[in-house]
Amino acid sequence: MATVSVLLIGGLLEALSAAVDGKRTLLPMVFYIPFFMSIINAWGHTYSIDSMLRRHKSGTQVDPHASNWDYFLPARALLIVFSILFFGSAVFKMGFGGAWLRHSDMMANFFLNRNIEAAIYNLHLNRLAPFISQMPLIYLAAHVNTLVFETFFFLSVINRKVRDLIVSMTLIFHAINALWLVVTTTPILIGYCLFIDWQAIKDFFFPSRRQELGDPTVSPKVLTFLALFVATILGLLWHSDLGIRTLFHLNGLINWRTIWYPVLPLALAWFVATLIRFRQPART
Repeated sequence: MATVSVLLIGGLLEALSAAVDGKRTLLPMVFYIPFFMSIINAWGHTYSIDSMLRRHKSGTQVDPHASNWDYFLPARALLIVFSILFFGSAVFKMGFGGAWLRHSDMMANFFLNRNIEAAIYNLHLNRLAPFISQMPLIYLAAHVNTLVFETFFFLSVINRKVRDLIVSMTLIFHAINALWLVVTTTPILIGYCLFIDWQAIKDFFFPSRRQELGDPTVSPKVLTFLALFVATILGLLWHSDLGIRTLFHLNGLINWRTIWYPVLPLALAWFVATLIRFRQPART
């Protein structure tokens, strides 16, 4: 019920904001992910209050290391949506009146134009933009790379190694766009986070902790009420100076652009680790 509520309310808010500015979209977070998770309702069987109450009531427990498809289907469906969106973007860039094949200097002008916009909004400037705009080898490489990336993103659905390689490359692509081109798609980060092996990270830092959530010491009804009460308070205070949003962005230190600074080295490390895995023999 909570997931469906997030889907309906988030969809309404997204429709209202899109009517004002269609480029400011939160679709991965407020529509696609809740939609797939409401249809395939197995994602909360491990880390959630529901799973803790279920274990307390029946004694059953889902192993968080289980690799059942039920737990990954929402992420898989989102990956297919991303593939369709990227491929559609490439199609409209190259066909249906798209200018990407007719104007080879588009990226050169794009670098310069973004610098002008950054100056207007008092953002960090790309000092290399004038140099890049005079180097056909560089701006043509960026031009072709964008088209190739969007056209062949669908290969990420083949298997896990290819997916990790392409998703890590995608994060590098987005980070460079955000840091140097002032072109950000920050809300899409929540979608890419679905493909990180969080259980492996948790096991690395806490290898001896096998029990995921302890049994509740209060009644299930009280625990459910407290969870909904805390969620309501956090939602009401989200936009205030006392809200958790202020805590998340560290009073303005983290914003739609600076968040990509840590993403870039992490994505590079993920990309290198995936290349190393490609060189390793397949396990039976």
